[in-house]
Amino acid sequence: MSGCPNCRAYVSDGEMFCRACGFRLAGFQLSTQNIDFPKTSRVPVLSRISNASNSCKASWNRHVLPIMGFLLALSLGSSTFAFLNNEPVTPQVVPVISQTFEVAINRNIERSYMGVYLIYDGDNTGGALIDRIVEGSPAELAGLLSGDRILSVNNTEIFVPADVLSTLSITIPGASINMKIQRDDVEMDVSLNTVRRNQLQLDNICHHQGFLGVSQLSSSNFVSDSGENTTPMGVDVWEVLENSPAENAGLLQGDTIQTVNGTFVTTPGDLSRRIRASHSGDTVELGILRNDEFITINATLGSQK
Repeated sequence: MSGCPNCRAYVSDGEMFCRACGFRLAGFQLSTQNIDFPKTSRVPVLSRISNASNSCKASWNRHVLPIMGFLLALSLGSSTFAFLNNEPVTPQVVPVISQTFEVAINRNIERSYMGVYLIYDGDNTGGALIDRIVEGSPAELAGLLSGDRILSVNNTEIFVPADVLSTLSITIPGASINMKIQRDDVEMDVSLNTVRRNQLQLDNICHHQGFLGVSQLSSSNFVSDSGENTTPMGVDVWEVLENSPAENAGLLQGDTIQTVNGTFVTTPGDLSRRIRASHSGDTVELGILRNDEFITINATLGSQK
């Protein structure tokens, strides 16, 4: 756990946004952990040493108790003598191999996509405000509209746009999701089927128009300590499409695009319009906020495939 640099609220490791104020935090990092299971040198296989008996009790002691003792020894991992019915049991040794597993976080996960631009508007009631709907997307087909507020996804309460993206990241593409939204102060339930993240791309434009290759965008706002005022900071990039002009230019997931050719952009719609105004093959200058440092990169636009 650590504190939000903006409001000092506690935040969990790896969260992209502060749940209290919406401040953008550092992104996920790939990490691995080796887990070494303790080596057990001996696992007793129990065999009773007793004389044969024709009675039921002797048969029980000979056949059933050793099996029960064997299962008990496996569960306890004991390498000592077991005592059943006050009589010792002789252990036999079976080797156990120590195994090592690698745990990886955030490694090329295929994410679900529904086709919405989300913004955090500083509303204390919570939820993620839909800024724009992608044409032909599952969100449009389900009847979602710009201005709708997503309150929950699959019964998970939504506070900031990052909560929606986190829920989609653990949803299999093609799966159905249920959402509760608010429209004009009226709550309603909406269901839709997601698609693969690259099946629909947010820059849904003609071949002669410029194509950058970024998706899963949301507006980035700075929230004051009082939580009453917000200042636009640009457009957060959550996905950079593989082999796209954005990737070739060095744009990274978690970057915030603040300017295009010197013109400030505050919403995903602003960014999309600036890119569409250019043509395939044009070079645009992007002003990027990365790790609290402002840098500029040049991207040569491609065409929509």
